[in-house]
Amino acid sequence: MSLHIALIVASCTLLPAAMFQMFPLWQRSFLFTVRVAPDFAGSAEGRRIVSAFRAGTWCIAIVCAAAALAGIANSAPWAMAVAPIVNCAAMAALFFHARSRTLPFAAPAGGAVRRAVLSADADVEPWWTWAAPMAGLALLGGAVAFLAGNWDRIPDPSPIHWGLNGLPDRWAPKSVARVAALLLCGLSTHALTTLILYGLGHSGPPSARRRMNQALTAWVNVTASGIIAMVLLLPFRGALAIPSGTLWTLGPMALLTAPAIWLSIKLQQVEIEEEEPARDESWIGGILYSDAADSRMMVPNRMGPGYGFNLGHPVMRYAFPGLILVILAAAFSPAFL
Repeated sequence: MSLHIALIVASCTLLPAAMFQMFPLWQRSFLFTVRVAPDFAGSAEGRRIVSAFRAGTWCIAIVCAAAALAGIANSAPWAMAVAPIVNCAAMAALFFHARSRTLPFAAPAGGAVRRAVLSADADVEPWWTWAAPMAGLALLGGAVAFLAGNWDRIPDPSPIHWGLNGLPDRWAPKSVARVAALLLCGLSTHALTTLILYGLGHSGPPSARRRMNQALTAWVNVTASGIIAMVLLLPFRGALAIPSGTLWTLGPMALLTAPAIWLSIKLQQVEIEEEEPARDESWIGGILYSDAADSRMMVPNRMGPGYGFNLGHPVMRYAFPGLILVILAAAFSPAFL
């Protein structure tokens, strides 16, 4: 078993455990998405629940990693795929077990009553909330225009995968269907992030938390479009005056994703100041939110500093699952197989 395979297996099983330790499991008065008294997390019982959860995540990850490595060493490569799945499922079960232990200590909502608010009144959104989607479309459109104008110069068969040495190691016949499927994947991803940007603009009064989420989503919109555009042009490597080294591929990706990683880290440091005026019974498992009477399209998550869709809102009820299905259909279309 090679070292890089062992590192991949270890990463896929240990990384989720590390993420559970890094990201906050509660914010202000929420512990495992349960509304509790502000001082409960620091109490003896609260510390016991959190410590047991964190210890359990590491134990599960280490056992799964060891099982996967043992399976691969004994010519059972399927273990590499099964271990991360078992790992995540076990951690989810551990989370809901911790949540069930916290539920008896749930605090009454008190004065935090659900309210339906729209941010349209006297709230002007930053210019980049509309400029980012336009830039993403420009990147995709520019790549398609370049493809159309230079179609005859693409080698046939054309490379569709490159190794770490920058050399192509997989080829396929030049196909309009392949380009269309990749473009559809890019456009649907662009539409999904644009929908999130729009939903964040209708999620309540402005706050530092909301602005950071908007900034991260706007950059992901441009980043995803830029990467898809770059992948669309990859067959030209070697056919035109485009560098064919690995840095041409990895360099732009690093430049595009680095700000998103930085924004994610900063977002974790944003102090949660906004009220979370949502009814407890509208939360499914404390993670999914659905309330048709709430006019907000997105609401603050109870775990972490992000936002979640209000699946009871008519727009989110149909648009979100529809876009996910389009992305999956494009990604698993016969053109890619």
